[in-house]
Amino acid sequence: MPAVHAAAWRRWRRRRRSPPSTRSCPAVPSTVRPEVAALLRAGDPRARAVWDRAVDALAAAFATTTTLFAPDTVVVGGGLSEAGELLLAPLRDALAARLTYQRRPAVVRAALGDRAGCLGAGLAAWERAAGRPERISDPTRSSTL
Repeated sequence: MPAVHAAAWRRWRRRRRSPPSTRSCPAVPSTVRPEVAALLRAGDPRARAVWDRAVDALAAAFATTTTLFAPDTVVVGGGLSEAGELLLAPLRDALAARLTYQRRPAVVRAALGDRAGCLGAGLAAWERAAGRPERISDPTRSSTL
């Protein structure tokens, strides 16, 4: 077994033995710990530097997505969404700074918070098990570029 596959296998085995509360679904612990938020609010320079890098990386990814697909809304889900405006306000500013001619999408928190991914995966599995196609096309949009 190649080293990469062996390491992935070991991580998977360790994760399977961990208690359910530490697994990603359905009990998803927030990736934005209250301690990090407290450090940011207190003005900790290291926490701010890490946070700013994360916001910049997200803004770069969202700018590319906006350029390619022109979404009206970008929805932030997962554990990061639990940070709320602590993340969303600087992310909106960083995204606006990166966009030039593109229409600026609204950047909002997922209504389902950190459970959005798990619920979406469950819905996709349910639909696939019911024999529905993997992708449901929108008849109002052209399928050609």
